[in-house]
Amino acid sequence: LPPPPLLPPPSPQPSPPPSTPPPFPPPPSLPPPPLPPPPSPLPLPPPSTPPPSLPPPSPPPPPNKCLELVRPGADFSSCLNLRLADLRLRQLAKAKLDHVDASRACLDGADLSEATLHYTDLSGASLDDVSLYKADLLGAKLAGASLQHAELTESILDLANLNGASLQTSTMQRASLILANAQGANFSHADMQGAKFINANLEGAQFTGADLRLADFTRAIIEKADFTGARHIETALFTLTTGTPVGAWPPP
Repeated sequence: LPPPPLLPPPSPQPSPPPSTPPPFPPPPSLPPPPLPPPPSPLPLPPPSTPPPSLPPPSPPPPPNKCLELVRPGADFSSCLNLRLADLRLRQLAKAKLDHVDASRACLDGADLSEATLHYTDLSGASLDDVSLYKADLLGAKLAGASLQHAELTESILDLANLNGASLQTSTMQRASLILANAQGANFSHADMQGAKFINANLEGAQFTGADLRLADFTRAIIEKADFTGARHIETALFTLTTGTPVGAWPPP
């Protein structure tokens, strides 16, 4: 028998394409990130407290009715308040001002000649260039007052308080200051001819350059009183005085 025909070798089968791995499923969609919280609002400042309302200004003081009495010969016995009054150059000759409160008043250049000022309060008052000729200031309060260039001829200042008062270059001829208290008063360059300081307290007072012709200091306290340059001191009377003064002492 003839041999069977040779069969052609089987054609190689194409290899199947490699299998593609299945695609990965898409990642799950993430939610969007949360938005940051809005910034906290800045705390508002507390409402400003309105300033306290100021009290209304005080009404001006009523006019001093005592000023309506100012004239020569006036009687102030029914109106005793002249404190801080402006009486410059006013005419008050022979006026009655007993017990009036004229502390810190201004009487510069005023005419008070022959006026009565018993126990009148003139402490701290300004009486420069005032005329107190023959005025009666018995017991008057003149502590710290200014009486520079004042006319005090024959005035009465018995029992008056002149502590720390300034009487420079004043005219005090024959003035009476019996039992007056004038500690630390300034009488520098005053004309004090014939003035009486009997029993007065003049401790620490200034008499520099004063004219003391025939002045009487009998029994006065003159401790540390300054008589430097006092004129005519040799004619003054210093009987039974108390204390040691400074300056030209003892008198010739």
